[in-house]
Amino acid sequence: MTPFAVVQQRLEERIHKNESISTNVLGKIRQAQTADEIAQSIQNVTQGDDFMYFTEYVHSTWMRTLTGNPNVPATVAYTLGNPLIARFIFQEDITAATFIPVRLVIKEANASPGADTNPSCPKTTISYHLPSSLIPETSNQTLKDQLVMLDAKVERLVLDIIREPSNL
Repeated sequence: MTPFAVVQQRLEERIHKNESISTNVLGKIRQAQTADEIAQSIQNVTQGDDFMYFTEYVHSTWMRTLTGNPNVPATVAYTLGNPLIARFIFQEDITAATFIPVRLVIKEANASPGADTNPSCPKTTISYHLPSSLIPETSNQTLKDQLVMLDAKVERLVLDIIREPSNL
């Protein structure tokens, strides 16, 4: 099992959190005057990867305060995406903006009692929806293909961040 902090660090590296913030890529996209400016701003951050960081919400902090429970597990929701991917989906159906950009929630979860796990290494869960599962049935094959492609990118990201190091 991969500890929460490791999953969080891997995710933030893979979505280029530091670069997204330090370059103010979202601000540059909003102020861009040309498609080339938008593409260049995104490519400078993603460096050939699929996703960049948009924002995060640390739900566990406010939940601990509101519930008075200091044992609420670490929980962070991330919003990530890539406008260069989203544009092809939005061109087919702009209502896809209700679930794109993608959201992932990582949560530290104690193993269930009696489970064959190391109690000093709680498990981490990652929750997300595959984009293709959120759009109503459509006969638009281009849209379906774009969503399936995005599904694969999200799944690959999740598998990369939860992987255990090889002992080879």
